[in-house]
Amino acid sequence: RGFAARFGGGGKSCAAWPSTDLIEHRNPTCDIRHYQGGQWACNHGWSLLDAEQQIPWADRPLVFVHKFRFYVQPYVPAYHTPIRLGETAGSALLLGSPWEYDVPRCAEGVPGCSRDAHGMWVHKVVGKHVGKHTFVALNNHCHAPTCLAMEVYACAKGTPLEACDTTAGKLVCRTAPVYGGTGSPTEQGSRFDEAGYIAIPDCFWGGAEWGLEPPQQLDGVPLHIVK
Repeated sequence: RGFAARFGGGGKSCAAWPSTDLIEHRNPTCDIRHYQGGQWACNHGWSLLDAEQQIPWADRPLVFVHKFRFYVQPYVPAYHTPIRLGETAGSALLLGSPWEYDVPRCAEGVPGCSRDAHGMWVHKVVGKHVGKHTFVALNNHCHAPTCLAMEVYACAKGTPLEACDTTAGKLVCRTAPVYGGTGSPTEQGSRFDEAGYIAIPDCFWGGAEWGLEPPQQLDGVPLHIVK
């Protein structure tokens, strides 16, 4: 009925509230009638076109290149504690469908849009989940410059999920982009301090000897997410 369930071959679907309010917003990524493309449409041999449209460049496949840089250190069994990726452990905190959504052009009456204290339009997506496992890192997908910030709040166990919000919860992690070349004290002089580049700091927990707070035990904890 218009919803993009399993669209793109990746099991894509927008979860119902309280997991996310994207369906209530009629976000294009949840509604195939308004979907404009994205990573879920990027499959080999796929073309997201209307029935009467011709596939462009059919004889000229598009080629792109990925470049990666990895920083590693030797694994020491006596020191390091094995951890699991949240997506494989079932503890990923998803707001999208599950990985993407559209940011609409804001105006009066556009769902999720409001003006901040400076009069700037801001689009907000919220969702709620019950946490699983213990967190040592939280990598919020705050893709800048579109994303201004992302926050995760934890409420006391037993708090109804609907009642968990920024008032009832305690801020666990906040991610805000840091722009290179702007004199940021956290990035100045580092490899991320370059004009035109943006650093997305993660939240980390661990040993006190490294100046870190203890890992976050979020198993069964109501969580409120704002993006």
